[in-house]
Amino acid sequence: MDVTFFDIEFTVRERIFKASCQKFQVHNYPQIRVVVDRRKKGYDIYIFYDEKDKTHHYVWYKLPDKRQDIATAIAKELEKADSA
Repeated sequence: MDVTFFDIEFTVRERIFKASCQKFQVHNYPQIRVVVDRRKKGYDIYIFYDEKDKTHHYVWYKLPDKRQDIATAIAKELEKADSA
């Protein structure tokens, strides 16, 4: 399996988060696994699916509370990284 590693930074509610990303294929379907360092609270893992033919490039399952805001910010940052 071919895996690409990269790091991103993003801001949610005036707080900067750092995350490590792994891009890979599962059953010929591209995915990105994002591990967000929440400092004292540990780590959160988000899985994004690469949908190049949709309105939004990266999609994910809806999440509760502020995790949805974090997922939205990650998706925007992933799209910026793809266009660079």
